[in-house]
Order: sequence, then structure tokens, then C-alpha cells
Amino acid sequence: MSFYQRFAGAWRMPQWLHVDESFQDGFFAGVALFLVLFLLLLLVKRLVGGSKSAHGVTVKGPMGKLFVTTNAVREFVARILEDFDGLRLRGLKLRTSGNRVTLILEVGVTSGEGLPALRDAVQGRVISEAEEKLGLVQPPKVDLRVRSLNLGHREGLPARDEVLVSSRIAPALSEESDEHATN
Repeated sequence: MSFYQRFAGAWRMPQWLHVDESFQDGFFAGVALFLVLFLLLLLVKRLVGGSKSAHGVTVKGPMGKLFVTTNAVREFVARILEDFDGLRLRGLKLRTSGNRVTLILEVGVTSGEGLPALRDAVQGRVISEAEEKLGLVQPPKVDLRVRSLNLGHREGLPARDEVLVSSRIAPALSEESDEHATN
């Protein structure tokens, strides 16, 4: 009796599900191949890994470890960004990949300074401060995501708030003028 027949009998499969041996061989080969590919995929994903969300940064020292939470890193970065006019920290994500730490800063920008220059200045300052004050041996990677961008308004153009207000008032004014014209 083959394994498939024992399997079918143990699970009390109906008689019509019993098939010839070539189907049985193909069925089990397919199941085995699927399991091997699935396990191989899990192994590759675990080895390659990518970055993982972290709850903080661990700094190893000669007498032990120092763990700095994500909230503490957020406060640390927020204090650094206070020195930049027109820049506000709106969120921070911390990712780790092996020994590499990545800080993803979500910011709101209101300064008129160009974004590439602002990026370079912020990245340089955060990296140097993190190495110096947090004791990171390997400098962190600092990515910036601009969540809001309000660079003010140019000469002759209304500010964003004025446009919003005027677009709400304009239809009401046009209805009133239509009523006066028909009377």
C-alpha cells in the first residue's frame, strides 16, 4: 500500500478520490517542490533581510550597552532642527539593518531656502551630532521626507490661506450678484 493510499485511508477520503500511482507521484512531487521553494524563499528573505523597524538604537561600549529609545532620538533630532529656520520635525522612523542605523525624518518646510541645500545641511548636522552625542560608531544614514511644503507666496500672488478663503467666498458673491441682476 502506497503512502497516498494510507493517507487517503487515514483521513477517510471517499473512494472516488483514490487515483492511480502516476497522479500520486506527481501530487507529492508538487507538494514537496512547493515546500522546498517556500522554505528557500523564507531563508533568502531572512538572509537578505533589508531594514527592520526598530524601537531604539543600541550603542555598545567597553562596560556595557546603552539603549536610546526612538522617542529619545525624536527629541534629540527635534532639538537639532530648532536651529534651522522654517523646518519642523513632524515624525521620525528608525530602521536598522545589521549595524547600520537609518533615521527617516518627516519634516515640514516653510523656509525659502532650496531643498537640496537644506537636506545637505540637516543631514550633515544630524550625522555629526549623532556620532558625537549618542556615541554611534558608524554614522547613521539620514533620509528626509517632506510632508508639508509652504514656501510662502511670491510677490503679486495671494498667500495659500487667501486663496482658500477667496474660493469659498467667490461662489456666494456670484449668487448674490445674479439675484440682484434678475430683480
